[in-house]
Amino acid sequence: MNDLRDVQRIVVEYYAQTGAWMENVAKAQVLPPDAVWRQAERQLSKGLVKLGELKLSHEDRRGFRLLREGFETMIRACEAGQKGRYQKAEQLVEKSGELLSRYLKAVTT
Repeated sequence: MNDLRDVQRIVVEYYAQTGAWMENVAKAQVLPPDAVWRQAERQLSKGLVKLGELKLSHEDRRGFRLLREGFETMIRACEAGQKGRYQKAEQLVEKSGELLSRYLKAVTT
């Protein structure tokens, strides 16, 4: 049985670190933007799969839908970014952040 520490590890490893990596690569302009978005999409998709594999108690699953939707929204942002639709990508990134904030609020209350 998994617990919230496992959820936190996945969020940090696949969501937070991917976001930080995207910012660093974008500032350094090491890769073309579409490659950055594509790599981020891969990482986030891996994280979403890992979340789906967790065996959580009913209590630990509280608000889990928000977390899953946050990952899915971020993946859609990456897809928009790959197509050069940066304004749409930015909107989806903000929505994803809001979903994760709502998840954190649900878990901590």
